[in-house]
Amino acid sequence: MISIQKTADVFDQSIGTLDLNLNRVLKKHEFEYLQAYNVYVKNKEGELMRAIYQMNERNSSSRIKDLKIQQLEE
Repeated sequence: MISIQKTADVFDQSIGTLDLNLNRVLKKHEFEYLQAYNVYVKNKEGELMRAIYQMNERNSSSRIKDLKIQQLEE
């Protein structure tokens, strides 16, 4: 009978701390997810900035060519 009581006490204690342990795990997973998402967003932001820079370079070289053509035409 004593071992059954000990087992019941262990179960009660485990159930009592289950919410606390589950919250700790969920907070850890949420933190890790947000870190990974932040890295992903920063990478995409970098890709976007590079694409904008390349587009601006193409536009500026195109404008320079247009100016040279206009000067030659004049």
